[in-house]
Amino acid sequence: MKSVLKKVAVAALLLGTASSAFAVDGYKDLKFGMNKDQVAASGICTFSQYSIDNGVGYMECDDLPFNGDTTYGAAWFIDGKLSRFGIMLEDEDLVNVATGLRNKFGTPTKRSSPKEIWEKVDVTPNLEANLWFDNNTVLLAVLSGQDLTKTNLLAYTEADFNDRVTALESNSIASDL
Repeated sequence: MKSVLKKVAVAALLLGTASSAFAVDGYKDLKFGMNKDQVAASGICTFSQYSIDNGVGYMECDDLPFNGDTTYGAAWFIDGKLSRFGIMLEDEDLVNVATGLRNKFGTPTKRSSPKEIWEKVDVTPNLEANLWFDNNTVLLAVLSGQDLTKTNLLAYTEADFNDRVTALESNSIASDL
């Protein structure tokens, strides 16, 4: 279980955003800008203890209700404020989630992976295929591992999340250079 949650964490941090426009404001009752106590008190799932690494805080849960079942969820914080929320998806949910996102947000953005990448993600190690929606703040991603194990992720994110993480990481290593 811990390795699965770490995969979600790594996947969500690696997935970038391209637009500076801010579209979504969170996921359900979780709103960007909430602090860890507010997120934990939301009752959306049973979050683990708050941890921080290189200035990015996170909390995880394995009982997030989704599509009539439970799954893994993770919340990431920058400067103590919620900035991204990710949901691990089962393979059988991908088509329905993609259809639902299209219905809610319209056509995927140009940042989305081309059809050729989607056709290869099941048979090519270490490949990422994604669909971005809503000014690149909603992401549906499929990542293949070295052994072709797939990780499926739905993420709601602030547009500048990756830029802010990169800045934090650069600052943390600066004293060692």
